Amino acid sequence: MSKPKKIKKDPDYISTEEFMNIISPFACHDLTLKVGKIQFHVNKKQLMDASPVFKQMLSADFKEKNAKEITLKGKDPGAFGLFLRYTLPGFEEDELKETDAHFILPIAHEYQTEKTLRRIDASLTEYSTEMADSLTSEQVIDSIIEAEFFGLLEYLKTCIKIASHKTFNALAKNENFNKISKDTRYTISMKRWKELDDTYRENQFRVHGLFMNQN
Repeated sequence: MSKPKKIKKDPDYISTEEFMNIISPFACHDLTLKVGKIQFHVNKKQLMDASPVFKQMLSADFKEKNAKEITLKGKDPGAFGLFLRYTLPGFEEDELKETDAHFILPIAHEYQTEKTLRRIDASLTEYSTEMADSLTSEQVIDSIIEAEFFGLLEYLKTCIKIASHKTFNALAKNENFNKISKDTRYTISMKRWKELDDTYRENQFRVHGLFMNQN
């Protein structure tokens, strides 16, 4: 029987960030956030580190500075719970599904949680890339409006590429098309123009090559 592998005990084998993520679920919960009838018990420092909005709220001379419980109005408890899960340390390895990404996006944007916004951007970009061929013009337009409003740059780039494969009539007949910024509409047009030119040039060479082979 072989000997068990020696467990590495070097304290430097794991980074400080990884260590904090491991112990974060066990951190002192010194603040309660009340959303609807649900109470979320969180660590104030973790919340402040993740969100400049919460940092300002809990450190400046606002009434919430020394509060042990804060009521947040106008938010869905389910969405807020998911937002905390994907924002606070300890759950970085959890997959962020496309449906959850849309759900928590407005909250992540409101509280300026940059790390969460980057995860959302990556999730929606990946989903759009995978579903590109099956997305309708209406879906693409809605996605572009969402990406522009919340400043998700990679998601926006992917949606522009998908939109450039749609016909002008398919996009323009949608009443929301004009809600897209002029810059983005211009970018879509130029990208489609270039792709049409490339396709025409490629077919020209193919026809020319076929003609030469026949002679």
